[in-house]
Amino acid sequence: GMYVVVDYLQNGQPALVAKMLFEMVEEALGPLCAQRGWELNTSKQTCVRVEIARDAHIDIPIYSAPRAIAESEELAKAAIAMDHVARRANRVYVELPSDKIMLAHRDGTWQQSDPLTLHKWVEGCAVRYGEDFRRACRYFKGWRDFTWTKCGLTSITIMVAVAEALEQLYSSRRGDGDDRLV
Repeated sequence: GMYVVVDYLQNGQPALVAKMLFEMVEEALGPLCAQRGWELNTSKQTCVRVEIARDAHIDIPIYSAPRAIAESEELAKAAIAMDHVARRANRVYVELPSDKIMLAHRDGTWQQSDPLTLHKWVEGCAVRYGEDFRRACRYFKGWRDFTWTKCGLTSITIMVAVAEALEQLYSSRRGDGDDRLV
C-alpha cells in the first residue's frame, strides 16, 4: 500500500478527502498502465487495483499517517537508529501508532486500519504452521478467484479460516502433502 502524510482534524479524521486520493493515484498511474497494457480497475472500495495480466493484479490501498506523528523527531530518531540493512534483513519497521493509521475508502470515508498489524499476524501464522499456511491460503484464494468473478469472501477471511483449520489439524498432520492439507 501507500502512505500519505496528512494533517488530521480535531475529530481524528484525516483532513484530506479520501475520494480525491483515489482520483490522484489513478491519474498518476494511468499513463504507465496505458504504456504497459495494464488496466486500472476502479471497482474495489479500499484500493486501486492494477491488472497486469489476465490472472495477476496489484492492489494499492491508500493509508493516511498523521503529519504530527510521522514527521516527529522521535520517529526520525528511531528510523536513524535502525541500520538500513538490518531493517531489510530482519523485517523490522519503525511503527506509527496503530490507532492513528487510516485506510481510505473510495466513497470518501476513512477507516482505522493498520496493515502492519495484519502483516505481523500473517508472519506469526507462517512461523506457527510453516509454509503450509501460506500454500493453503494461496490455494483457497486462487480457487475463489477462479470460481467467482465477484465474491464477498475476502482474503483476510480465507486466511483466518485456514489458520483456524490448521490449529485444529496441526498436531497430527504437519508436513502432510498439500492434497491432504486442503
